[in-house]
Amino acid sequence: MTATHELTSLPLAKIKASKSNPRQSMDRVALDELTASVRQHGVLQPLLVRPNGVGYELVAGHRRFRAATIAELETVPVLIRELDDKQVLEIQVIENLQRANLSPLEEAQGYAVLMTKHGYTAERIAERIGMSLKYVYDRVKLTQLTEDAQQLLVDGRITAGHAILLARLKPADQARA
Repeated sequence: MTATHELTSLPLAKIKASKSNPRQSMDRVALDELTASVRQHGVLQPLLVRPNGVGYELVAGHRRFRAATIAELETVPVLIRELDDKQVLEIQVIENLQRANLSPLEEAQGYAVLMTKHGYTAERIAERIGMSLKYVYDRVKLTQLTEDAQQLLVDGRITAGHAILLARLKPADQARA
């Protein structure tokens, strides 16, 4: 059952969430709405998983997975693919960009991991996500924010544009600003 592109159903208990997924937060209201839909209609779009030796690692579809778990479904439709760590992270970053509510900081952290752990260049990321090189550099710059400045961004107290300007400052200057 580990074909390159196999569509099947799997028990939820055999699927574990990926630790590499850049998305760390989910809007509670949107998740509740999705859970209600999953209870009524089931999971309509397959999750993307890869074999991990003891079961399967969730690559894409984290919100659907969480909603199915909350709805107490026993099985979900999945697409099983053999993927390496680099491919998994690229899929997660790109898939999250196509979804709503990915925070700029989560996006930045995903790009930074692609660059530091997998040798991606900003040019390659820009090409893969269909954005400008400046956009990628600006997002990655957000990883240089102090923890306090990151929290301001996450809380929505500053915009991504303000955060990019702030990230260009030294940590002590960020604190003063």
